[in-house]
Amino acid sequence: MDLSDNNRDSVYSATSGVHYVQKRAPSKSNLGGRLGRDPVQEEFSQLFDRPVCVLFEPVEGDERERCHCGNVLTAHKFSKLKPPGLHKWDPMTSLIVPALPEPRPAIKGVLKFVNEIEGDCLESQFACVGAGANAELMLKYMSQLWNLEPPSLIVSIYGGQDNSRLDQFQKDRIRQGILKAVSTTNSWLLTSGTHQGMTKVLADAVKQAESRQWTNQKLNKITCIGMNTWGCVDNHEAMQAYFSHPETRDKGYKYKVRQRRIDPGIAPLNPNHSCFILADNGRREEPDAELQMRLEMEHTLSRTGFPSHDSTPGAAIPLVVVCVGGLMPLFEAISTTLKHGIPVVLCDGLGGASDVILAALRNSIDQGDGGKILIPEKSSVIKKMIKDSVLSQNILDNLDDPEIDTIIENEAMPYIQIILQFTHLITDFKLNKSHGQELDGEILRVLLKGDVAKNFYDPLELALNWNRDDVAAQDVLAHEMDLPKRPNIDRLMLKAIMEGKTNFVKLFMESGFVMKDFLIQKRLQLLYNYAAQTNEVLAYLLKKTTAPKKTERLGRKKNPRSKHYSLRDVSKLIFSLSELKNGASNPGKGGTEMEDLLRTFDDPFGKLCIWAVLANKMEMSEFFWGYAKEPVMLALVCSRIWNSLASRLWPGEDVFQPEFEANADDYTERAVGVIDVCYRTDHDLARHLIEQPSFMWPGRNRMDVAVSGECKEFLATACVQAAVDAYWRGGLRCSPLKILMCLLCPPLIATLAILPDDEEKAAQKKQEQEQKKNNAQMNGAAKHPPGKEAEAETLLASNNNGQSQSKLRKLSKAKSKPDSLVTFTLPKTSKETHNTMPFIKKVKTFYTAPVTKFAFHSGAFISFLLFFSYMVLTIDHANPDGHFYAEIAILVMAFTYLLEEIRQLVTEDAKWSEKLKSYLSSEWNMIDLCYLLLIICAFVTGRVLGDHNTARILYGFVTLFIWIRVIRLYQAVDRLGPLWIMMRKM
Repeated sequence: MDLSDNNRDSVYSATSGVHYVQKRAPSKSNLGGRLGRDPVQEEFSQLFDRPVCVLFEPVEGDERERCHCGNVLTAHKFSKLKPPGLHKWDPMTSLIVPALPEPRPAIKGVLKFVNEIEGDCLESQFACVGAGANAELMLKYMSQLWNLEPPSLIVSIYGGQDNSRLDQFQKDRIRQGILKAVSTTNSWLLTSGTHQGMTKVLADAVKQAESRQWTNQKLNKITCIGMNTWGCVDNHEAMQAYFSHPETRDKGYKYKVRQRRIDPGIAPLNPNHSCFILADNGRREEPDAELQMRLEMEHTLSRTGFPSHDSTPGAAIPLVVVCVGGLMPLFEAISTTLKHGIPVVLCDGLGGASDVILAALRNSIDQGDGGKILIPEKSSVIKKMIKDSVLSQNILDNLDDPEIDTIIENEAMPYIQIILQFTHLITDFKLNKSHGQELDGEILRVLLKGDVAKNFYDPLELALNWNRDDVAAQDVLAHEMDLPKRPNIDRLMLKAIMEGKTNFVKLFMESGFVMKDFLIQKRLQLLYNYAAQTNEVLAYLLKKTTAPKKTERLGRKKNPRSKHYSLRDVSKLIFSLSELKNGASNPGKGGTEMEDLLRTFDDPFGKLCIWAVLANKMEMSEFFWGYAKEPVMLALVCSRIWNSLASRLWPGEDVFQPEFEANADDYTERAVGVIDVCYRTDHDLARHLIEQPSFMWPGRNRMDVAVSGECKEFLATACVQAAVDAYWRGGLRCSPLKILMCLLCPPLIATLAILPDDEEKAAQKKQEQEQKKNNAQMNGAAKHPPGKEAEAETLLASNNNGQSQSKLRKLSKAKSKPDSLVTFTLPKTSKETHNTMPFIKKVKTFYTAPVTKFAFHSGAFISFLLFFSYMVLTIDHANPDGHFYAEIAILVMAFTYLLEEIRQLVTEDAKWSEKLKSYLSSEWNMIDLCYLLLIICAFVTGRVLGDHNTARILYGFVTLFIWIRVIRLYQAVDRLGPLWIMMRKM
């Protein structure tokens, strides 16, 4: 057939050896028919212009009598298109693209993979395109017809088809590194798409990782795209027949992945790929037909990005190439990739083309312009490596040595020399066990060398997205002098906190980031709303805390995660969990709403620690706790919040209860450890620390929080017990017997040794200063090396949360736990100085001391008990009016005790519901209430109603209750307290 008669243009592709013959102006109707699609999509018709062999010439010695194109005679259905005068097979003239009116049907559709072993069924899109198809048009086809989203990263894998060269350790290292790289963002993974070698390992691992990666209720998608040669795919003849038939072309093809060994040069497709692009060069078992289009696609993606669905151009996409071994075509691919400014990671130790390139780099010298040149004496070594590890066995068997040398000289060495000019874009990744490199870190480092990362992306943000703080510290921040002046550092810090990347928060702070200037109320509110979107427990609690009134609940129900919460709402939640106010926001100062949102915090780390606890980010909360101004108070609050969260979980979420309780215990240990180290360092300062009010929670100190939260471990520490003992004595420095004598004979108060707290501290401070001065005079100007106590004090005063925190934890763990029921007394001093305190002040101090009040109350109650018991035992049935005045006295005393109980209930700072709940939760209050009401009932029954027998019975019950009430006095006596505990346990 005369080609000129059909007005055709002839174009030859050097990479695929295909002679393309195309029609100048094909009709739209015919194009729509040949694609099998609506004419709207006819712009993609040229993608499916695939070449065919028009001259059958069998290969000499081939048992199957196949043509040079690899197909048998029956497959040559377009022999009538053979040009006149064509008698010898030549890829330049024997492979042509059929034009109208006899085009080849488009081979595209859906593959339904059926695994012979697993029996699963996975669907993937595929398209068989011409080897010379336009890369930009192919990307547009993928965007509009396959609905692929633009990726944020592309990792292209070359080589790795030979499974025999990879041991299990090497497979695991490559697999883990690639997965870490592509799992951090929505990524593309470009592979050969076959079910063998490293491609199979990576694709299977990506599929397993996808099922475990969910972010914001959305799957973190990893798109695997396989690109290979159509003639090298198993069952491609059956696929072509299936999709060529009009009745089946729109249905999915059931593709069986055969596990057994197939013909050499033929490989099945891997089912864990999202889509396949199969390039047809018109030949069977002739690989690398897709190479040219793949290189052009990578170049387009790294420069202009992936086109969107509306055909608008996208942004450049970071792309990195990873080479695992490889054969001869890899030299051309790597050289082209480097010329396009795309970085390359070469896996060392696997043989193949990657090892040859690395050997050439090691045997080269600098040219002076940034590139290198191969040492002439080492050229023979490189050629021998290519012959031994790169050339295919088919070439070695069919060609002699001169022909092999010619191939190496023409198809390998020129590309190697080009590669040596771009050494700054190449990274060597060693797979040996002795090297501690991680592939994802090396990919990120080489990615930062590429043109795309330099021109279109912030390197620090890339490192943050990949969660590689080591790369950020060594390759990014090491070259920046002033981190706080970066325009986007606040956004990056906010992102690091939201995603729980503690290592980056620490890195930014070590580089000079000021958290106090960063954390304003607006950002804290944003953090809580973000946590409510991602944490179901927090969202439920906020919704329950801020639930509208019943009259407002009749409207449309809203998703609790879609609601916007203010810091006032968060403060209500924190108060409900810890019964502490001002947990989230600063109190208003009369400014506008915008001024309030821009206001900073006095202790930003304390606010962030509370946020991290509610967001269930334990590691982040521990980090912020180490920098907080009130670590002991904050640890107690966090422990209480964790316990409250554990108690409020509903069925289905209670699986987190052990974790929350363990977190609460961890913070309790932190509070105990810090206060123990402080107490061993300085007794008075430690006591002052637990007694002083908190500035973050005004009106509450550490002992109040520990008592309300029932933190028995903290209350049992030596420091707290000493503080309680000092408060109990109220400045009195005398024995209990002397206190009793002063109660019986008040003039003896003048002989008491009383030292108020302020004067006591001033005297002790003066004594310590004199002691230090004497030590300095005795030892000269030399200083004692600090011990563990001084070291702990230094650690507490510093803001370093790294090594110091671990040392502090070691010190705290080395403590011996004190018993919970130990009564502490201050050491007695010999020959106490004469106390010059006025007598009136001594009297006031004596009668206001808790120990004196307790002794007076105990004496009064015992007197009341004895008087009441005497009255009950001496009641005369014949003369019931004989104890009338005694009953009146008992009733008056009972009313005074009842007024005291009412005072306790009224003066408590809480809501009435909480007051009653707290009052009735004590068994002693219940006993007091019972015997006081029984006394009133007995008096009314006997004196008003005249039923003296019933009144006597009621008095008997009162006697039982008030004698039980005596046991409460045991708690204040160190010898009787354990007896009461044992009685309760029995």
